Amino acid sequence: MAKIIFVLAAIMMLMNGIVAVDHIVGDDSGWSTPSSTNFYSSWADRQNIVVNDTLVFNFNTDAHTVAMVPREAFDACDAGNAEIHNVGPTEITLSETGSFFFICTVNGHCESGQKLAVNVTASGDSPDPTSPILPGQLPPQSPARHPKTPDPQPHHLYLLLPYSLFPSWPLL
Repeated sequence: MAKIIFVLAAIMMLMNGIVAVDHIVGDDSGWSTPSSTNFYSSWADRQNIVVNDTLVFNFNTDAHTVAMVPREAFDACDAGNAEIHNVGPTEITLSETGSFFFICTVNGHCESGQKLAVNVTASGDSPDPTSPILPGQLPPQSPARHPKTPDPQPHHLYLLLPYSLFPSWPLL
C-alpha cells in the first residue's frame, strides 16, 4: 500500500509541475561572452521557466561573474551594489513569478551581450499577457516543459501505473 501512495504522490507532483527543472544558461556554450549580443535573449526565448526552476550559470571562476540586478541596471550594464557570484558554476533558484535580470560584471562582457532576462511564470501557466515582453523575447508558443518533466493527461493517468496494482480498472 505504501508503494501505491508513493507512486500516486510522484505522479501528482509531475502533473502539478512541482518537479523543478535546471536550465543550463546558454546550453553547451554556458555563461560566456557570446558571439552575438542577442545570444542570451534567443536562448531565453526557447525556455519555459516556472517558479522553483533553477538557472545554472556554467563559467570558469575568475573569468566571468553573475549578478542579479534590477531592470535599469540590466539596461545600463551596471551591477551597482548587487551581490556578485564569482565562483562557477553558480545556481540560482527562481522562487517567485516575474522578470529577472542577470549580467556579467567583468569589464565589457555585459556590453558585449553577456546578460540575460527571463520571465518566470507560475507552474504550467503561460506568461501574463499584461506583463511586458523583454527585449529580444517572444511570447512562448506553448507551455512545453523540459523533456525530463512529462506532462501526462489526467484521464490516462492509470496507464502510468502497473496494471497489477489496479486489476479492476479497464484497459484501453
